[in-house]
Amino acid sequence: MRLQKIVEKFGNRERLAGVAVYDVKDQLIAASPPLSDHLSVIPKFVTNSMNADLEAGEFSSLGGKEMYLYALPLHREEVVAGALVLIHDPSISRIGSR
Repeated sequence: MRLQKIVEKFGNRERLAGVAVYDVKDQLIAASPPLSDHLSVIPKFVTNSMNADLEAGEFSSLGGKEMYLYALPLHREEVVAGALVLIHDPSISRIGSR
């Protein structure tokens, strides 16, 4: 699936733990492989983000680690069609920190 390959490539960034894409029916469409098992059930704030058509974020435990999830509604024409969720591991050091 092309979207899955894009998610895998995008999710393989230095400060990102992964990415996920959901549709408006709250179904996981694609996710970074290390986290996909933990993202099969959509976080409630992602559904709320799509319903309100607003970006949102929150800390959540994924696989026993505290992660920051940030949801961005995706649009098809003028209608929300899903959400892109960026997953950040705050324990990964920032640029310049040691």
